[in-house]
Amino acid sequence: MKRKIGMLMIAGITALALTGCATKTQTGALTGAAIGGLGGAMLGNSKTAAVGAAAGAVTGAIIGNQLDKQ
Repeated sequence: MKRKIGMLMIAGITALALTGCATKTQTGALTGAAIGGLGGAMLGNSKTAAVGAAAGAVTGAIIGNQLDKQ
């Protein structure tokens, strides 16, 4: 089951990487959510994947926002 979730997350990350976003904040949020979701899925179940995705989205958006300001 974890392998199947991992493969789906990798497919999602690839799809996100191929799409463009208007700002680095948006790109950071999407990338962070994908990476956080993947990490959470590998460590636990769907609840940890959701928490990881949320934490990754927030962190990615903050980093992207800082990059936009530069």
